[in-house]
Amino acid sequence: MRSWFGLVVTLALYSGAVAMETNDIPPSPIVKTQLIVDAPLVKRGKPIDAAVTFTMPEHWHIYWINPGDSGIPTSLTWALPEGLTAGDIAWPAPERITTEGLVNYGYSNVLTLPVTLTPSNDNVMGEVKVKASWLVCKEICIPESAELSVPLNANPDAAKTIADARALVPQPFEGNASFDATPEGVTLTISRTNPWGVIEGVRFSPIEDGIMANNPAAEVKQVGNELTLSFRRGTADAINEWHGVLHITQDGKNIAWDVAAKNVITVADLTPPTQPVAGLATQPNDNSAGFLAALALAFLGGLILNIMPCVLPILALKALALSKKAAASRAAAAKQGISYTAGVVVSFLLIAGVMLALKATGSVIGWGFQLQNPAFVAFLALVMLVVSANLLGLFELPVLFGAKATGVDDSKLSGSFLTGALAVMVATPCTAPFMATAIGATLTYPTAQALAVFAALGFGMASPFLLISIWPAARRLLPKPGAWMHRFKQILAIPMLATAAWLIWVFVQLVNPMPQEMNSWHQMYSASKLSALRAEGKPVLVDATAAWCLSCKVNERVALRPEAMQQFFREKNITLMVADWTNSDPEITKLLAEFGRNGVPLYVYYPPNEAAPKVLPQVLTPSIVREAIEQP
Repeated sequence: MRSWFGLVVTLALYSGAVAMETNDIPPSPIVKTQLIVDAPLVKRGKPIDAAVTFTMPEHWHIYWINPGDSGIPTSLTWALPEGLTAGDIAWPAPERITTEGLVNYGYSNVLTLPVTLTPSNDNVMGEVKVKASWLVCKEICIPESAELSVPLNANPDAAKTIADARALVPQPFEGNASFDATPEGVTLTISRTNPWGVIEGVRFSPIEDGIMANNPAAEVKQVGNELTLSFRRGTADAINEWHGVLHITQDGKNIAWDVAAKNVITVADLTPPTQPVAGLATQPNDNSAGFLAALALAFLGGLILNIMPCVLPILALKALALSKKAAASRAAAAKQGISYTAGVVVSFLLIAGVMLALKATGSVIGWGFQLQNPAFVAFLALVMLVVSANLLGLFELPVLFGAKATGVDDSKLSGSFLTGALAVMVATPCTAPFMATAIGATLTYPTAQALAVFAALGFGMASPFLLISIWPAARRLLPKPGAWMHRFKQILAIPMLATAAWLIWVFVQLVNPMPQEMNSWHQMYSASKLSALRAEGKPVLVDATAAWCLSCKVNERVALRPEAMQQFFREKNITLMVADWTNSDPEITKLLAEFGRNGVPLYVYYPPNEAAPKVLPQVLTPSIVREAIEQP
């Protein structure tokens, strides 16, 4: 849709015609029209060529299917003999028309709009009729229309005119096209196998209006076989597939292609990668199979989340509660399991709801955004210290964890509910295998489906605890309660204290980040630096991380920071770019979205010579990193 402002301008220009002197306007109708048909043989299924030709005075124009900032699209309404149907208009590539800062898409001088007519039998006879409607503009705009008719017969002159018009229709683009729409701008990336060569001019005419601002013109960059067009952001929501016409001027000739660009955050293939995967998925996910796959992967990701490093401290609380449940009645244990599950699922839904609401307002955030808030991190560190004191036996927590803390109590279920909520608080910065793909899919799902994916994630995380709670045979396998539990609680305080210390360190990083040592092969991430390195043909490994992501830190310690791996990077001339997402950074959020991710960690290897990037698994070992880099 065009903006209200554009419509008001159009009406204002039209009303201005009343004040114009009569001799300033050509005789009515300003635009001369002609209907032409070439039907040498009317046979079932054999296409017939028809077209309407518009001839305009100098400096006047009419409009394309998307008129731009103002105007009305030209339309054709057919009245055909029985057995004859009309197809869509084959629109020639439009001109870019600028008036007082507004940009329109339309045509001047002579325009022919071809249409295919298809007979459903061999005996179609009669006249072809059409009503053409258009808005013709110069300094003023005047709506016009004409009703035209011609008989079905052969017309050699019409055949040539229509053939010439079809030669101006953009051809399907054979290559790849994608776009990324952020609150700040729109980037359209178009690549093909054959080199572009020397290009004298590039522009893009969008069919779906409002995603980009029509003015100013795009900033164009050409790197090898890839063109990048950057626009100001429009007011319309981004869609899964954006269509338009790519215009290129080369060797003095104008060439036009019909382009269909995929939204880079659309996730199609929800199959979890078992090996490094090149490229990224770009097909729409608006199908039931893809949604069911997202639910299954979210459940599996939640299940795996129980063993991720950032969740291990909370496993201490769950292990203690499970040990006590071995002696509990079946009904009491089941209540506690259901309460814990409710705490996990509700917490995931609350965080997801806040994230989706903020995204709807235009905020650039991702999964784990709450740990980019120093106040929240300080609160979480305080909670960890209080829990540690409870485990050390310094005092009980009747308010926070119920009358018997993490124990089983028939009347107090708040302990299990809040234990589940606490598990989610610490789990959110981790993006377990399978979980990242499912969460990435929610970027383009409707709100209800996105929340369903997060609920499945919660059920997956809570399922082991819930299963043991409602299955007596599983509870009998647990150790019996006894004096050992007091010592066990004290031991479990150690990882909780370590987690509190880690959160205090995260808080310091958020408030006063420590500068990282950088050099020629170890740099902080920026999209411009990455593009420059790729243009030079250099290999790059991007490490999207955060100070509050424990799994990120484990991967760095095990697979990225050892001296042997650092030496390997230097030998391969690989630049390691650190995308530090500890504090909110729209540029890094955009990087995550490009690969269908909504949180860290993310590891992407860009091979030399602009080959397709490879996405590495989220759990790294040195051999995985080496294999991804060394494999062609």
